[in-house]
Amino acid sequence: MLELLSWQRPEDDFIKLDIEGTSLGNPGRAGFEGLIHHREDLFVVGFTGFAGFGCKLLPELMALKKHGLLLAWERGYRRILCDSDSMDAIWLVTAGIDYEFHKFGALIVEISEIC
Repeated sequence: MLELLSWQRPEDDFIKLDIEGTSLGNPGRAGFEGLIHHREDLFVVGFTGFAGFGCKLLPELMALKKHGLLLAWERGYRRILCDSDSMDAIWLVTAGIDYEFHKFGALIVEISEIC
């Protein structure tokens, strides 16, 4: 199914975190990028990074926690909307199940605790 997506303005007291992670191969060299902006679409901060060698899920999770959420929290933002094309990453963070034996379990738990 194809769906037309467009940027949607967050509610007044929210900021928007847009993240993207990718890998060249599965597994392969992996990286991420993202940006944070206000309701008026004013740029707050952007980031990029290298996630090492792995699958696409690792850079999505790294972009979400280590850069996106932590940068927002450092700047005093607590109401954050996150856009990601990784349903796996979003599901893992919001499902609320035990990830003790998941490959990225520690990272998933850290993200869940921030959210």
